[in-house]
Amino acid sequence: MVIGNQSRCGVLRALGLALTLAATPLVADPASPAGFAAQVRQLLDEGDLATLLAAVDSAALARDAGLDDNAAAIIRRIQQQLASQRFHTARVYQHADQVHVRLDLSPEGLGWLTLTGEAGERLVLRGWQDNVLGASLAELVASMAKRAEDRRGRRFLDQLATDPLAAWRSLSAAQQDSAAARLLLMSCASAGCYDAALARLDALEGDTTPALWQLDAAALARDWRRFDRVHTALQSRLGEDPALVMLGAQAALARDNCPDALARATPAQQRWPDYPGLYPVLAECRVRTGEYEAALSVFDEMYTRFGTQIDWSAMAEHPVYAALVASDAYRRWRADTSH
Repeated sequence: MVIGNQSRCGVLRALGLALTLAATPLVADPASPAGFAAQVRQLLDEGDLATLLAAVDSAALARDAGLDDNAAAIIRRIQQQLASQRFHTARVYQHADQVHVRLDLSPEGLGWLTLTGEAGERLVLRGWQDNVLGASLAELVASMAKRAEDRRGRRFLDQLATDPLAAWRSLSAAQQDSAAARLLLMSCASAGCYDAALARLDALEGDTTPALWQLDAAALARDWRRFDRVHTALQSRLGEDPALVMLGAQAALARDNCPDALARATPAQQRWPDYPGLYPVLAECRVRTGEYEAALSVFDEMYTRFGTQIDWSAMAEHPVYAALVASDAYRRWRADTSH
């Protein structure tokens, strides 16, 4: 599974948000949640994460963070860090009268935001909750501002971009709190130190506010009871989404429970056929259960829908897929296919 680092549970890699989707056929009331969501969609369709961040009400953000008007530099700093995130697909949707944005980051991982604000001639964002880190943008800004108050803290912020773990070690024991650990995790997501940062945050925070990083921590420890508890809480908070189904199916697969993985992923793939993350789970479980023709049909659909190219020479050496490549079903399939 992949949650933010090479192959974990499938979720994280920092914060983020975005989307590419078609225009809605009807114009929603701007004052309604649907109208607000439509304007978020339009803004993201025309720009990127930096475009969305430009809609944040900086004055309201400073107030929420308990800062004065001098917070502008800190706000710009975290906005620049967030805007560096790249995504290839995303989804804006409503659940429980809230607007959520889920994105698939590049090259891997997920970002998930809950947004509040006002639509109109100009979109204004008043609330920005990051469900990966389990913190609001105001809390992240307040954490940065706190670090900037002394020399050690400023050095920590300066080093985060170049050597996050060295930055962490530069803090005193008292400064190594959960707020600083979130900033560390945000930086380590793309710096090769994700697991180390995850362990630090997990030791300090635990499962207070449900967050996607906790799925990573549970998967890394193979604590599936914890994983299920957090996953259920996130489903309640974020609503129905194929990426959440994918994460649950990946966890079932990691437990060698293909019946459960298939029971989750099969109806989700039928409901959301254009979400690519569900297909590898389906393919692997079909191979594990000896259903080779069904597995090859999944690979056919991956090629047709997404242009996925499989390195079959590598698959022949794979501990799961080697049996498929050696099968008569595979030889017949290769004789009839060009991919």
